[in-house]
Amino acid sequence: MLGPIMPALAIREADPSKQDDKGTAIVAVSVVLTTIAFTTTCLRLWVRKGRRAIGADDYTITAAMCLTIVEAALTIQATTHGKGKRGKYLSKGDTEYINMYSWYAQHVLFAAMALVKISVCLLVTRIKESKPMKWLTGVVIAVLCTSALECSIVLLAQCRPISAHWRPVPGACWPPEVRIYSIYVQAGFSIITDLICSLLPIVIMWNIQLPFRKKLSISVLMGLGLVCTACSAVRAKSLDAKAQDLAYEYGIVAIWAITELCLGIIATNLGLSRSMYYYFSKRAEMSTQRSSGRPTYAYGGRSRDGYAVHPDFPLNPNLKMSSGKSSGKSSKNERREHSTARSEDSDIPLKPVAGIEKTTKIEMHVR
Repeated sequence: MLGPIMPALAIREADPSKQDDKGTAIVAVSVVLTTIAFTTTCLRLWVRKGRRAIGADDYTITAAMCLTIVEAALTIQATTHGKGKRGKYLSKGDTEYINMYSWYAQHVLFAAMALVKISVCLLVTRIKESKPMKWLTGVVIAVLCTSALECSIVLLAQCRPISAHWRPVPGACWPPEVRIYSIYVQAGFSIITDLICSLLPIVIMWNIQLPFRKKLSISVLMGLGLVCTACSAVRAKSLDAKAQDLAYEYGIVAIWAITELCLGIIATNLGLSRSMYYYFSKRAEMSTQRSSGRPTYAYGGRSRDGYAVHPDFPLNPNLKMSSGKSSGKSSKNERREHSTARSEDSDIPLKPVAGIEKTTKIEMHVR
């Protein structure tokens, strides 16, 4: 009786597809890239706060980072139930959990991707405040919000009740092609906006008077966003409206999705690496000066007179405060130029963020 059964069991155990598990790769990519993205975001916020230059782009990238952590957590949780494995080796309960976590992760993914690119657009408007630039970035932001909402609305409306996405309950669902095609649309807009958000800062940098080496290094860092474009294209190609083994095939999609998201955050933060370098190098220099007993002033802080100081952008030496002992018949206002807030990725002037300007007014009357 056992003779015909044992060979069949041996063949099942030797099935190579059982060893084809993408779960380890999903966890490794999620943990490593999310950690790097989190580290670069913390450094960015630390430097921006130290320089008193935190703006809307920083708040936006912080929100994107928070959603990325949620995305990675949902993906890893799905992996604990077998995401990345062949569906024939999963129980019914595991399959339901995988589908549920994946459904929530898709909403988080689309929102996080939109926030990363919105952060880049807000940074561009701080660098160049012209009206055409504001219109262009406004259109890009509108497209990003619309494409993200479109995918989320389709996911919410596809099945009634919503739990029918992952559990066999009485209800009705649209064909899966509707959801896949909506993601294709989102991926298409994602590729276009990736190109715009990557190339626009480079074009702006190239038209500013900076040494060629600075322009080149900044352009390379900002151009890292083009890698996200490639990831978005591969992610879209990995989707299959007729996929049967969802746990395995969508596990591959999850790898490309988390890679695209984290690399977008990393590229955006590395574009500000020059500021990070200056900030920490000046702190080290200040520590050396303190040990030698020389007076120091905080990088991005205030001088003796209360004005913002920056080693690359000193106060205008040609403007001098009047001495109070001078004489004259007319009232006179003397104002020293305040330090202009700068782009964290280059020596580009930005609009001051809640800056404080000290004004000294001296009135003299001669009788």
